Amino acid sequence: MNKQIEDEDLSDKIILEVGCGLGRTTRNLASLLSNAAGSQLIVTDVTDKHFDQVKCSLGMTKIEARFIQTDACELAGVAEESVDYVVCNFALCEINSDIGRGTMALARFLSVLKPGGKLFVEEEFPISEASGPAQQSWSLIWRVLKSAFILIKQKPPTNEYHPKVLARICEITGFTDIKWEASIRVNDLSWLDIRLKIIESIMPDFPSPQLGKMFAHLANDILNRARKIGTVEIPIYSLSARKP
Repeated sequence: MNKQIEDEDLSDKIILEVGCGLGRTTRNLASLLSNAAGSQLIVTDVTDKHFDQVKCSLGMTKIEARFIQTDACELAGVAEESVDYVVCNFALCEINSDIGRGTMALARFLSVLKPGGKLFVEEEFPISEASGPAQQSWSLIWRVLKSAFILIKQKPPTNEYHPKVLARICEITGFTDIKWEASIRVNDLSWLDIRLKIIESIMPDFPSPQLGKMFAHLANDILNRARKIGTVEIPIYSLSARKP
């Protein structure tokens, strides 16, 4: 999670998480807020299918958490200038799978933040930025997966921003004090295996069975090569910005 938020005084603050997914960031935020008196957490996602699981995973954490099913570009149920922090980790590029919706979401983030409130984003670099064998596995599986979705006439699962581009969009949107830093996240091979299963699940939707098998073979080949390395490296960045 963006380390910059760990340096913030979160007492009596309202934190909005956009795109909770399986709840990794939600659990990290809950842990942080458990030591912040009077804090509140609002958790949103476009689907509520993981909400019960995420709620259970919070365990005995004594925080006030509210879950809302809503699109990131709308944030229904979140009032204008009502939150102190917006956290959007590994969700903005999924929102931007329809190109341009990421920018729409940023504008909505700005509108729900109080003056002086802050935005924290974590994202993967564009897949063209891969360097070294462990990062090549990350890049190649995304290339195969995106190509597969295009062939079955669906939008690709993500459209990444380079941090310099995202920083400029934030500036145009109205944010100030924009900063970002790069790092590497090391995953085990289960990260690749999950994406292989996605490709296998859409095989019946390919124009021909042979084409589906070819894509599954490509993904398996990437996984086998990654096994020789043992890990998958993902270049990521953390960005922060403030509402004037």
